[in-house]
Amino acid sequence: MKTTIKKHLCRVCSIYAKDNPKVPAELFSFKNEKADLKGFEFISPVKKSDYTIALKAGKVLWLGSDKGLVRVDPEPADYFDKVLYFSADRDLKDNNVLAIMGDEINVWVLTETGVSEIHLISLTGEEKADLLLKETQMYVDRHGMITQKALAVPGDVTSAVEWGHSDNDGCFTANFAVGEIYKYATLCRELGEDHEKTKEALNTSVRAIEAILLLMHVCKRG
Repeated sequence: MKTTIKKHLCRVCSIYAKDNPKVPAELFSFKNEKADLKGFEFISPVKKSDYTIALKAGKVLWLGSDKGLVRVDPEPADYFDKVLYFSADRDLKDNNVLAIMGDEINVWVLTETGVSEIHLISLTGEEKADLLLKETQMYVDRHGMITQKALAVPGDVTSAVEWGHSDNDGCFTANFAVGEIYKYATLCRELGEDHEKTKEALNTSVRAIEAILLLMHVCKRG
């Protein structure tokens, strides 16, 4: 029996300086409600008494504190989307949330030192994997080797630098190669060897394998 993985919410976050022209001017004067959580039960990433502001958008409640941003959906399509937590450096410039403006799935967030634009999009596991692979190939891949992504500006993938803070290329690249080999085998079975996606998986896995062999040769191992 074929198993279908359900779609779930994935975050797309962009971080801006406060003076960036993309930031809506009304965000700086937007007044949120005070957070009143009496009788509102949910598993909270931080103490409920820490929340200072709230934005009610339909059935969704956005909550801000000096420890980040939280989104609570009492009736999510997927249980794991019930409570989502957003924090620095991944989603916010810093964790001191001063204003939240938007709707159930799109918000602008003003913090002490910057602004975040957050979109939630519904993706399957396969769709998310395809996006992550594309990002890895564009901003992480170094001559076929895969390690941690190094950004000059947190949250801005276009600021990726060619050097990184880790030389752990071999371990990461080996795991990446294994994943692509399994992907290639699966696509061969389901789509055939001549399908464009299958060929792409083959090329990606071969590139990673060649990089590992190069590392072994350089280090005189194997």
